[in-house]
Amino acid sequence: MHSSADGVSTETTGASARPSLPLCGRAEELSLLRIALDRAAAGESKTLVLAGPEGMGKTRLARTAADAAERRGFTAAMGSAYPLESGVPYALFCDVLDPLVRNQAPEALISLTRGAPELQFVCPSLALHDAGGTGHTPEAIPDLRSRLLWNFPEFLDRLRRGDPLLLVFEDLEWADPSSLELLHVLARRALGFPCVLLVTLDPDGSPEGPGIMEAVRGFAGSSGAELRTLGPLAPEDTVELVSGGFEVDPEVVRGFAIELCRWTGGNPLFVGATLDRLVETGQIHREGGSWVGWEPGDLTPPTSVESLVMERAAALSPPTGSVAGVAAVIGPKVRFEVLAGASTLGESALHLATGEHREAMVLGDEGMEPVDRSGYRAWGVHRRLPTLAEAALHLRDLDRARELAARLRSDAERLDHPAARAWASICEALVVWLEGDSSRGAREMAEGAEALESMGLLPDAARLRRQVAGRLAEIGDREGAVRELRRAHEALLRIGAEPELEKAREQFREVGARPPLRSQGERGSSLLTSREIEIARLVGRRKSNKGVAKALGISPRTVGTHLTNIFRKLEIDSRWELGDRVREGLLDTGTADGFD
Repeated sequence: MHSSADGVSTETTGASARPSLPLCGRAEELSLLRIALDRAAAGESKTLVLAGPEGMGKTRLARTAADAAERRGFTAAMGSAYPLESGVPYALFCDVLDPLVRNQAPEALISLTRGAPELQFVCPSLALHDAGGTGHTPEAIPDLRSRLLWNFPEFLDRLRRGDPLLLVFEDLEWADPSSLELLHVLARRALGFPCVLLVTLDPDGSPEGPGIMEAVRGFAGSSGAELRTLGPLAPEDTVELVSGGFEVDPEVVRGFAIELCRWTGGNPLFVGATLDRLVETGQIHREGGSWVGWEPGDLTPPTSVESLVMERAAALSPPTGSVAGVAAVIGPKVRFEVLAGASTLGESALHLATGEHREAMVLGDEGMEPVDRSGYRAWGVHRRLPTLAEAALHLRDLDRARELAARLRSDAERLDHPAARAWASICEALVVWLEGDSSRGAREMAEGAEALESMGLLPDAARLRRQVAGRLAEIGDREGAVRELRRAHEALLRIGAEPELEKAREQFREVGARPPLRSQGERGSSLLTSREIEIARLVGRRKSNKGVAKALGISPRTVGTHLTNIFRKLEIDSRWELGDRVREGLLDTGTADGFD
């Protein structure tokens, strides 16, 4: 494996793989990192912050620093903040430090944490080695925050066991407030031992918007941290990158590389992805032992980091994709026992999908055991418990559904976890449904799906909407079922989830409705004439056929004919379905005004 310009590893075996690319255009940042490591080796501490948009190479610089530090005898650890854990106290520090903690012998951990039970709230693994063997709750520790801020630097000093320390905190824009405070304290306080704190963040990706950079500048000013903002590669940097990576004379690739830089905006991630595509399509290829094909040609880069990730993920095998999905939720340094639970989740979900609900419940319970042992409740509330709750719904097991709802709500509040709260509300809605209030249960489940969608959890939201549609169909609410299926179909089509999409399309047929078109063109006006677009817009405003006819100066019969054509083109069945599409923005009628 080799590291690419964006820090993403690429295979170098096989005819269609490009070679690894050198790290170019980052000489100043590399010099700063070397100086910081030199000072730490001499007994000092230093904090560096690398800011910049996605794809600028922050992660690659951080990995380069970590590799260099380990070669020099440092204790090094990396971790990231994640959107799903932005409400979990100390989640960022847990992700960074848990690998170090798990590598310690139990007797060493007992010594490290003796007299400081508050440390377990930064690293849950420490709770497994509590000297008293019983663990603690936040309420049982007076002045928890003050004790933690005071004792944590000393804990780090003991944890490094005499070696210089490098801690890398990635994606600070998603960090929880507790982690931000603790990091600020560490950076501001003279630690008294050799340590480098390296922080990365994407100001454009922050939910706080531009305010995150103001906060970071204030943090850097008060703590003596050095802040560097990474910009795009210059044309000459791109020439060096292509020439060095493919071992071709710079003058041979100069025109190509300069055009590549222009097309990609100098974003290293997009540069690497575009080169990947050109190698895969054979435009750039080996001939006589050398790389050739340096005519600019099609240099269209990915439209976004998200589109690039989806493109790469689509090529993964199902098992690899499953593990990637786990890592995407809980981070790349996930512990083995949680991965073991995740693999059981796969079996449990498979049984659920094939209608073997009791087997899904048994395997789901088994999968909760490592989650409970590890203390990683975030994984339980995000995946395991919702799977169990869905199985309980199918089994009509009201007592178990109540139990799971209570567990989800308790863990969600304890973790202060937005996604967990959404799942807790969904599970409570399942209980309401099983208790006999179908209308309220369906409404609250749909609200839960809306909450998941707002957090970007589209696959989960789509599956939930399919469940809501099934329940609505059971009680005879065909219109409601079709509405939920349309929302699910739209999301599944967008993310390319073909198996789930087929299930949604089959559900349309089961309730006597035609599935929507697969083409994304259905979202715009390309299928309709200008007159049909005008009629659709007025239907969206809840105008009757007579009202539409009066507004457009045509006869109601002509309106009816146009509607018949619209229904045929969009493969829908009724005026209310057309109106819903317009009001929900699923059909672009060229107007931005709202509807009554």
